[in-house]
Amino acid sequence: MELLLLLCLVSSTGVTMVMGHARLIDPPGRSTMWRYGFHTPRNTDDHQLSCGGFGVQFYQNGGKCGVCGDRYDGARDNEAGGKYANGIIVHTYKMGEILRARVEITVNHGGWFEFKVCPTNNPGKRATQDCFDKYLLRQTNGATRYQVRPGLGPVTIELMLPSGLTCTQCVLQWRWNTASNVACDGSNCCRGCGPQEQFYGCADITITGDKNNNSPYVHQAVVLPTNKPTFRPTFRATFRPTNRPTYKPTARPTYRPAPVNPNPVLPVNSGFPDSFIPVGQILQNPNPVVPQAPACTAKPFWRVMFPLSSQADKWCKDTCLNGLCPLDRCSQSCWSVK
Repeated sequence: MELLLLLCLVSSTGVTMVMGHARLIDPPGRSTMWRYGFHTPRNTDDHQLSCGGFGVQFYQNGGKCGVCGDRYDGARDNEAGGKYANGIIVHTYKMGEILRARVEITVNHGGWFEFKVCPTNNPGKRATQDCFDKYLLRQTNGATRYQVRPGLGPVTIELMLPSGLTCTQCVLQWRWNTASNVACDGSNCCRGCGPQEQFYGCADITITGDKNNNSPYVHQAVVLPTNKPTFRPTFRATFRPTNRPTYKPTARPTYRPAPVNPNPVLPVNSGFPDSFIPVGQILQNPNPVVPQAPACTAKPFWRVMFPLSSQADKWCKDTCLNGLCPLDRCSQSCWSVK
């Protein structure tokens, strides 16, 4: 009955139940740090920290939400002591510096962004909305709300950090008030008026010193991966052997002359000038056997493909003579066919 009443209320007020999506990527939010090389728990739903959804936030919790996007009546995984809030500082800024925040939009439903900061100076201390409200950040153009333009992907917003604020740990809060629903503010009815789906993100930062002092400082922005996050080591490993291997022969080879033939064969003149024939060798072996190379043959599995084995052998000889000698079908000796 309660679900039916909720559906009727949604349809009568013109509220559209949609899922806009975005995440705080620079400085990376607590649920998003794992995407940028931090060894923190993975939250693949880091683009929808939306207070449990529109219905939960406004119909169950009266519009209340956790300061970092967790549902008000649930576990505060993104607040101090929660699963994703481990107190790791992701960026250090100078007091009064321009903070270039980036938000990645995956589904765009318009509306506006707002950024606030709360100094806790204690990783175990939860930030409160009252603390955030004291430090509403302005853009370089003086506005406090960034109007979301059409399009997807990363959006950069230049924010001015307070000139009098320093902290060992500050929590940066990003809030996206979408314009998904058509509702009314009094007599004014429009898309974006009245209660809207909201998204949050919190990042741990440090604000130190004075931007005008002489201490050097370079702020490195997070690099967005094109497809998959790429993690590079901060050092180059060098591998050196502890000692050089020494190779020594186990024994020195000994060379001995061949034994002298006691009955040498004396050459005699064959009748031609400057020509001698070792007659003794001819008499001893008048028909010397000349060694022949192994015959070029086809391999057994290839022979069965022909009516006669000799045809397979001839195929190997002819093929190898043309410079193409497949050793999977012909024997190794076919390489020497001429």
